[in-house]
Amino acid sequence: MNFGTSLQLGLLGYPLGHSASPRCFGEAFDRAHVAAAYDRFEYQTYPGLENLARQNPRLLGLNITLPHKKTAFQEFQESLDNKTRFELTPEAAACGAVNCIGFRRAKSTDPNGEDLETVIGHNTDVEGFKAALNRLCPEGAPGPALVLGNGGAAAAVCYVFKQHKIPYQVVTRTLSPSPAVPELHWEDVNREVLENHPLLVQCTPLGMAPHTMEVPNLNLQGMGPKHFVMDLIYNPLVTRFLEECRGRGARILGGMPMFQAQAEASLRFWSSLPGGDILQNERIQLEF
Repeated sequence: MNFGTSLQLGLLGYPLGHSASPRCFGEAFDRAHVAAAYDRFEYQTYPGLENLARQNPRLLGLNITLPHKKTAFQEFQESLDNKTRFELTPEAAACGAVNCIGFRRAKSTDPNGEDLETVIGHNTDVEGFKAALNRLCPEGAPGPALVLGNGGAAAAVCYVFKQHKIPYQVVTRTLSPSPAVPELHWEDVNREVLENHPLLVQCTPLGMAPHTMEVPNLNLQGMGPKHFVMDLIYNPLVTRFLEECRGRGARILGGMPMFQAQAEASLRFWSSLPGGDILQNERIQLEF
C-alpha cells in the first residue's frame, strides 16, 4: 500500500477542543520524522465511517470519542447484519462499543477512496482501563463497584469488571427495560449504597474542560478512606468530583493513566494494519 508522502490518522467526535490526542500524536510523529498526520474530524452529527474513509483516501485509522462511540457501534451492528465490509475485534464485540477504527485498503490506493476493503472496529478503552485500575488499586480492586454513567467508556469498564469477577451496578438516568446488570437511578445512591460499594468509576463527561465546575449529582454521604474513586476525565487532571471524594478520605485517580494506555494501544493497533508499517518505529514516543 502506498500512501505517497503521508499517512493520515485522526480523532472523530464533538467538540474536540479539550482533547490532547491531536497534539500528542502529531508532536510524536514530528519528533520521529514519520510521514504521518493526526487530524481532527469534528462532526456534531455522526458522518459514517465509510464516508470518511472514501473522502480521505490516506486515512488509516481513527480514535472515536464523545458523542459517537455507541453510534459507531450501531453502524457496525447494522453492517454486520447485512454481511458488508465491517468487522469487530473481540474486545469491541464484547463491550458493545468502539473507540478505535482501522481501515484496511487494497494494495493500490484509489485517489477517490474507492479502495476500501474492511472497516475494523476495536476498543482500546479496555486496555486503558485495566492499566488505570491496576494503578489505583495495586493490591487488587475491591468490590462491589458503582459505574457512574452508561456510555461507551462505561461499557469497557463493565467488561473489565466482568473479566475480573468484580460485582458492579450501573448508575444511570434512565433504567433499561431489560438490564443485563443491576442498575440504579442517581437519586437511589444513598449513604448505605455508597458504604457498600468501595470502588467508584466516573464515566460521564461532567466536569470535563471547559465545564470544570460540573459534578455528578451523587450523594457522597458514606464515602471515606476505604473508597477508591476513578474519574475517566483527564482534562482537568483532577476534577472537582475527585477533589470532593479526596476531601472525604478516598483514594483517587484521574483519567490520564487510562488515556495514556489507550493511546499507546491505538498506535499498536494501527501499526498492525496493512499500510501501518511506518508506525512500527521505536522513535515514536507519545508524550502526555
